[in-house]
Amino acid sequence: MARTRVMRIFRRFLLILLLLVAGVAIWGAVYAQKKGFTRTWRELVEGEFAKRGYYVDIGKLTLGPFQGLVAEDVRFFQDPQRRRELAFVDNVILDLDLSDVLNRDLTVNTLDVQDAQLTLPLTPGRRDSELLKVNDFSARLVVTESQIEVVRAQAELAGFIVSMKGSLYRPPRQVTPAEETEEELEAQREQLLEIRRRFDRVQRVLDELNTFSFAKDNPPRLEIEFAGDLADLSHLKTTVLLSASDFRRETERGFYAVKKLTAQAEYDGDKQLGLLKDLLLRDDVGDIRLRAEWPVAEKAIHFEVESSANLSALAGSIWTNPQLGEVVFYSAPRVKAEGTLHLAEVGRVAWPRLPLNMMGELRCDRFGSRGAVFDGMELQFSVSGDRYYVRNLRLDHKSGLMLANLMFDPSLTDDRFRFQSEIRMDPSVLMPFVTSERTKHFLSDWQFDENSAIYFAALGEGTSIDPASWNTRGVIDLRQFRRRSISFDHLETEYESKDAVHDFRNLTVERPEGQLTAALVRHRVRERTWETEDLHSTLDLMATLRAVAPSTAKALTAFRFSHPPEVKMSGLVDSREPSGDGEMPPPRHDFELSFESDHPATFQFLGRPLPLMAPKGTVRAGDGKLRLETFEAGLFGGTASATFETDRLESDRTYLATISGQDLAYGDLLRLYGNSERPAEGTWSGQLDFSGRFGDPKSMAGDGSVTLKDGNLLAMPVFSPVVDGLMASLAALRTREIEKQQAREAEAEKPGSDAVESISEKPDETAVPVGAQSRVKLADGTIAFPDLRATTDLLKIEGIGKVDGTSKTVDFDLNASLLDLPGIGVGLKGSGALAAPEWRLKLPGKGR
Repeated sequence: MARTRVMRIFRRFLLILLLLVAGVAIWGAVYAQKKGFTRTWRELVEGEFAKRGYYVDIGKLTLGPFQGLVAEDVRFFQDPQRRRELAFVDNVILDLDLSDVLNRDLTVNTLDVQDAQLTLPLTPGRRDSELLKVNDFSARLVVTESQIEVVRAQAELAGFIVSMKGSLYRPPRQVTPAEETEEELEAQREQLLEIRRRFDRVQRVLDELNTFSFAKDNPPRLEIEFAGDLADLSHLKTTVLLSASDFRRETERGFYAVKKLTAQAEYDGDKQLGLLKDLLLRDDVGDIRLRAEWPVAEKAIHFEVESSANLSALAGSIWTNPQLGEVVFYSAPRVKAEGTLHLAEVGRVAWPRLPLNMMGELRCDRFGSRGAVFDGMELQFSVSGDRYYVRNLRLDHKSGLMLANLMFDPSLTDDRFRFQSEIRMDPSVLMPFVTSERTKHFLSDWQFDENSAIYFAALGEGTSIDPASWNTRGVIDLRQFRRRSISFDHLETEYESKDAVHDFRNLTVERPEGQLTAALVRHRVRERTWETEDLHSTLDLMATLRAVAPSTAKALTAFRFSHPPEVKMSGLVDSREPSGDGEMPPPRHDFELSFESDHPATFQFLGRPLPLMAPKGTVRAGDGKLRLETFEAGLFGGTASATFETDRLESDRTYLATISGQDLAYGDLLRLYGNSERPAEGTWSGQLDFSGRFGDPKSMAGDGSVTLKDGNLLAMPVFSPVVDGLMASLAALRTREIEKQQAREAEAEKPGSDAVESISEKPDETAVPVGAQSRVKLADGTIAFPDLRATTDLLKIEGIGKVDGTSKTVDFDLNASLLDLPGIGVGLKGSGALAAPEWRLKLPGKGR
């Protein structure tokens, strides 16, 4: 009984003691957690780290109820003077035996971090350095004097879940911090610089990662294993595994979406060799696979890449060059390449040199660029610094295809660029890619359609990729095409080009009406001239001129050939057009052209088409003048000829001309210019020398003469209103005069009459030829006849006349008399509209 009572008292005492101890422990723990250990304890821990060569500052040292000893606000430094901060962690769990702590034995072997925040200065040693913050940082580190082992580490960085494990060896210190040698300080500085360089790379990577959008429920993962020497990070061995899916990058033109990204890489510091064993990127249309090897000593990366992905979208998400948007692929291009990237040249070389050697091939289906849509392209390529090769290029278009081999090697002296090409497509398709305005202008003059056939084979070389520097040789065969909207059936020639001068040798051009051949046609692109040798043509002359020299063709629109003339030509034609302000530079024509036709032609003269039969002539140009030296043609049963001279065939330019006609049928002239079907016999002949300015009829001035043979001048429509009245008046005067004459004769016959003999003139019994003639003067838009003389079967007419071509009016003042009674005459006054003049008669002895 007594024993039972004793045991009960002992148990109560033990319970009270335990409660007291627990209370003290809880109070001590709460106090240690809230207030922390004293600075002496913190210095003991910091000293323990310093003994092992790790320099830390602990802001607070507390005791957690479950974690144990916790160091808060821990800063890690590279040097004992605490000048170069390397990292900051908000809490670190120190694995210590508490009994050893009471004995002040602070041997720290393990560090635990749970859901902490790690802050790294991106420029160690600078107070104003940007900071890299790592969230949810958890890790377990085993720290000894010679090694740091990361048993596990995980954190969230820029949207990535990063996990690490590995070990870093640290050689034992040989001297105390106070005894640091200059060599050791220099080594620290070098180490700091290396850390800075690595952090700079990290910063660039992070900046890029911040431009991506990752799924929150499926973040990308990065796994890193490493082993190395903390004193010499260059010998670090590292393995990296990357995996990500369903993320995108926003760009100015939209976004680039990635379905899957995996990568496996290794770095062996001892061998100084980096390996990208495999990288797979998969987007909406295909994959990219990349393998690479980096021998650090070579400062070069050897790589292999295959792609069926959307490369244009990927490139557009990396670079902001607007030219990347000029190419649109309707299906992904397929690329295979291998080569070497020379790191020492990256950022130090300029175009045309690239810091790599590479060769590969590209194939793609339908794509578009600068408004042109192509059906496909394939090529093999090679790049070696500033040397470029493109082999077996094939470019398909709905109008045909282009084949080419290209080489650019600036190390050569002259022929730096060489090419072979075969074009069977509409060349205007390539015009959006041409930079030379002259070349664009030249190409724009040619038009092709689905019925056209194009063949252009050439090879050449030049000092650069600028076409203006190329020397080219080849052949051209074109079918069913147009130049400046003029249709042609066929063109075939041998082609040579140098310094913007194009030579077409053995040229043949065909149209339905005929053919043009030439030993040489030379086109100087800059001068806009065409030079010919031994050109012979039966093509439509005006159509040919419109295709080659539109301004010349426009000036010659008055001529119309019913059938193409035979043309022979040698020399130079200036095809320049007026500039934007309408000014035309002095022409540089220097040619001789002859034409002849057995078929009719027309020439617009005084508003009516003159029908010319079998026209032929010679045109010469030179010394700034264009001359029609000879021209002959049949006209109204007679012949017509002309000469002409001017400096330019354009408005306000002066000219000199001579036209003449011989035995031109009067009736045909009346029908053409008088709209008269009245019969008229006789022929006209004459010549007129005149000058003037194009586009200004009033500027015409000159003189000449005309003669009507065996024809009645009064048959002209301008005299029609007065002819009947004139003849009636003269008939009445003639009758009255005859009656008077008869009365005088009768009076004289009476016996003893003292009447004198009639003083009337006796008619001239000599036959007078019928016709007319006059001098002609041109001035101020009028045609004047200063001494018009004409005879008919009954009449003799003299006087003056004038026709105003501007106002379309006439003014005639004539006298008409009977041939058999020359003393009897009538005055004629005609004026008014040319189409219907008003005539007045003035009889002798009476008023008008």
